Amino acid sequence: MERPVILVQPEIGEWDWVRSRPHFPLGILQASARVAREAPVVFVDQRLDRNWRKSLERHLDADPLCVAVGSMSGRQIGYALAASRWSKQVNPRVPVLWGGLHASMLAEQTLREPSIDLVVRGEGEETFAELVRSLKSGQEPDGIAGVSWRRDGTIRHNPDRPFLDLEEVPEVPYGLVKVGDYLPEFRGVPSLNLETSRGCPNRCTYCYNYRYNRCTWRSQSPARVLARLRSAVSGLGVKGFYVTDDNFFARVSRGLEIARRIKEEELGIQWQLQGVEISTILGLAGKDLDLLADSGCVRFSFGADSGSDRILERLAKKHRVRDILEVNRRLADYDITLYYSFLSGVPGETPEELERTVDLLLAIVAGNPRARVSPLYNYFPFPGAPLYEEIVSAQGYQPPARLEDWEQVDYSAANIRYVEPAMRGRLERLYLPTLFLDRKFHEYNTRFWVRLLADLYRPLARYRVRRRFFRFPVEDWAVRTCLPWLSRSGSGPRLIRGGDSSTMK
Repeated sequence: MERPVILVQPEIGEWDWVRSRPHFPLGILQASARVAREAPVVFVDQRLDRNWRKSLERHLDADPLCVAVGSMSGRQIGYALAASRWSKQVNPRVPVLWGGLHASMLAEQTLREPSIDLVVRGEGEETFAELVRSLKSGQEPDGIAGVSWRRDGTIRHNPDRPFLDLEEVPEVPYGLVKVGDYLPEFRGVPSLNLETSRGCPNRCTYCYNYRYNRCTWRSQSPARVLARLRSAVSGLGVKGFYVTDDNFFARVSRGLEIARRIKEEELGIQWQLQGVEISTILGLAGKDLDLLADSGCVRFSFGADSGSDRILERLAKKHRVRDILEVNRRLADYDITLYYSFLSGVPGETPEELERTVDLLLAIVAGNPRARVSPLYNYFPFPGAPLYEEIVSAQGYQPPARLEDWEQVDYSAANIRYVEPAMRGRLERLYLPTLFLDRKFHEYNTRFWVRLLADLYRPLARYRVRRRFFRFPVEDWAVRTCLPWLSRSGSGPRLIRGGDSSTMK
């Protein structure tokens, strides 16, 4: 019997219970597209499988070729480590490999963890397949570009693999999972994660793109994208899509051409865009916005980031506060949900600048009935980004020394310890109430009890944010104490963040 490959999707550390179903595991499945041609593949998803240890143990009894685990910086690291260590405990002969954003950026530190043997760096489609072939033949992986590995206590890093031609990347192996388990509803339409481009040409100083994609953008042609959409509609019965690109409009003409073809072919789909620039949308003509709305585009997600022009300049953003307000006003007449994400705790941010950001959140929600805001995320120190290098060299920031310590780095907490204690407390108190300023829970078709609790809490959340009144934070206790018991997997509260990406994560 042919030995299988085990894929493990860890908990992602987010509130998947905000949505009707968890996001499609696009990263690890896309990375496995060629592997599925090399060996049988089985899939274990910690988000859905309460007994994932027993499932993993059962598959490990088949003496698989490897266990492949996705990784994303933050809370997910703890869940991924639990799967890796359990695999080694059950069957220590089976190699464990990690891929995805975190392992790619910190391969050396990742491989110091005894339960991890190999790392697939960057795009996984070809690297992972070549690695599986080497495992089948019993050969060392020393000739495989994009692999880091440990042998006899020595960590070795093979050369990087060049970026892939996305026109040649095979389709996601949807047959490895029950697709219907991963179609969260938005505005009542079940939606499938879809990637049409990778990377971003911008140089935002906090972004993982500096190291991971080297500020490079590459894409699939409109013809390829439309072929994939038609296939998903006819073959999977999907009518909604969540496009996870970091910057869908990096080439505006391509993005508009995709919208034009969707409209002309009358696919009848609803689609959302995760990565959209405020400056790009402001540069579109009215007829372009009409085309996007008529094609079924129902959401733009913006990285608004701050209510301070100085901080926006520090982050190397192209827009300014006036642009955020203008795009919010201009799109008020369109049936498009505008989702703005913000971050706080940027090194050097003053209390006054934080106050302006909070005021901007309130102004956005008040100025457009379809505007939604993220919780006020805390700055996340992505290795390799200019801001990260600055805080290490100039501010004395000490990054986590061990892989497992990254589990404590989270968007809901102040991650840079040199922030003044009073400022840190304010940042952490703002996170939860700013999540509940709008009606996003209804658009996600969240469970009834979540919508009810959100509606009951919203007046208090708005009062706290407007008045900056954070005494008696009973909701903090409720989230940390009650929600782990009420959540789908029972493994802890999961706080909403962005979408997925195409790499092994």
